[in-house]
Amino acid sequence: ALRQYGLAEKYFEKVLAVDPNNSLVLKQYEKTLIARRSKLLGSQKEGAQAKLESKLEKLQRVKERINRSVDELIRQAEDQAFNVGNFLAAEKLYRAALKIDPNHPETKSSYARMIHIQATDAIEAKNFVRAESLLTEALKLKPEDATLNTDYGQFSRKRGEEALDRNEFVEAARRFEICLEHTPEDQAALLGFAIALL
Repeated sequence: ALRQYGLAEKYFEKVLAVDPNNSLVLKQYEKTLIARRSKLLGSQKEGAQAKLESKLEKLQRVKERINRSVDELIRQAEDQAFNVGNFLAAEKLYRAALKIDPNHPETKSSYARMIHIQATDAIEAKNFVRAESLLTEALKLKPEDATLNTDYGQFSRKRGEEALDRNEFVEAARRFEICLEHTPEDQAALLGFAIALL
């Protein structure tokens, strides 16, 4: 088992030599080191244990540096998005942060918030294709967000009502169904869906 951990460790070290900020590999590397450490604890291999502890300390410093880097990117992105209003610059910064850590919750939440603002602007400008694309993108980042789900549900219901007015029953049913996926309690969508299916 120790030999397998050693092989995995070398593999992760090779990947990190090429891409030192790869958070997914860093997490797996840390798990491997910790597992190897627990296997070594009962043995007499003090030199190997010391070397392993040194690697874990180095890894901790790398993780702290990456977290500071991501935090700084988020700070800059939020400044561009919410203070300057430069969504394009903010998007590049958010994407850079997500490239470093694809599952960073603060990055995803803040990025989704910015996209939601853009979607609201697109709805007000009656650019419904863009609005839907933005709402879908925001929900991919934060699928559990109640406000996003409500807004997408209402957006879909309104598109369903418009399709119903044009007697486009298949499109209306599709829109009402999307609405009900995001806001199941929407009575107007339930009624519209029933009418569209008649």
